[in-house]
Amino acid sequence: MKIKILSLLLIMCLSVGVMTSCSVKRYDRWLYGIHADFQDMEWEKLNPDEAVELLKMLGVKVVRVALNNNLVMSDNTTFIEEKALARQAQIKALNDAGIKILAVNSTWFLPPDVQEQSPSDMFLPERDFTEGSDYMRFLNDYEVMWENMANKFPLVTYWQTGNEPNQTLWFHKKDNANFPIQESMAINVDMMYRAARAIKKVNPKAVIVMPALAPLPNLEKCFNLIYDYIQSGEYGPTDVDSYFNIAAWHPYVQPGYTAPMWAKLQKAIYKTCEKKGDAGRRVIFTETGFQGGGDSDFWEQMYDQTRNELPFVDGMMVYCMTSHVLTGNSFGIFNTDSQTGSYIPLQVAWDLQNMFGGEGNLAKYNRIEN
Repeated sequence: MKIKILSLLLIMCLSVGVMTSCSVKRYDRWLYGIHADFQDMEWEKLNPDEAVELLKMLGVKVVRVALNNNLVMSDNTTFIEEKALARQAQIKALNDAGIKILAVNSTWFLPPDVQEQSPSDMFLPERDFTEGSDYMRFLNDYEVMWENMANKFPLVTYWQTGNEPNQTLWFHKKDNANFPIQESMAINVDMMYRAARAIKKVNPKAVIVMPALAPLPNLEKCFNLIYDYIQSGEYGPTDVDSYFNIAAWHPYVQPGYTAPMWAKLQKAIYKTCEKKGDAGRRVIFTETGFQGGGDSDFWEQMYDQTRNELPFVDGMMVYCMTSHVLTGNSFGIFNTDSQTGSYIPLQVAWDLQNMFGGEGNLAKYNRIEN
């Protein structure tokens, strides 16, 4: 009987065309999420603990927490305890409320003598696997950093190991020159492998979300390169799960697009997974949004399209919770005021709360009106 069951499962795998898809784990399909940057709130002299309360009221199922290592650590092994404790407390409050945590870290430390080679704090050494090279020392330190981050924040269940590596803002040389896109993605794959290995060492049950690709013309090319490099066997294991469990990109809406047009574009991007023998791979849209918070009707259409037309998507994160004058971020569904410490909900915040099934007074910390 056991042999018959196994044979039946094998036939089922083959019948969908790609065996690898049968091994892809289905994660919770919670759909409703939002990005929150507690550090930006602190810079604006806001109280992040009040933001946590508002997030609970919104009814979101997951919060993407900005958790860049260079804001909670002074080097790869040393934490800034005051900052780390604050983030731990906010993460615990969300976790206690039953909200999942997806933490994103898109920064790194370079070896001090390498960092001294450039005033840029976000460059990368050129790929060189010679023992003792700048690149190898960076990768080794990078893995140590990720292990320490995973140990420090055990309540994080989803880790996103970077952000928009197809942007030259993040991936460039010490002289600020751009890497060829092939080399950028090669470095990205090296970093994904080291990060995933470190996190899984600490928590084998952690879910690794790939660094989301930015909505640039090179997105599909970069997605293909990531798969090509993994499957080549030249970067480490050939199984995708050694690098990421969930794929990700940022489907910001192009001007003039309708929601069905937007959904069609996401289907086209997902075909990369299918073409590479990875049909069934789960996806999270870890950012999408609009300046000024966006139009409520269009948000509803996007969520309807995602729910009904994009079954491979487990979640879509609203970018973002709060706008900030200091950082020039105007995508929030709450405006903020540093003088009064206010969170000022836009109409779209109320409408999303209704859509998400939340409840509570989102204007509770709008001290301008109060």
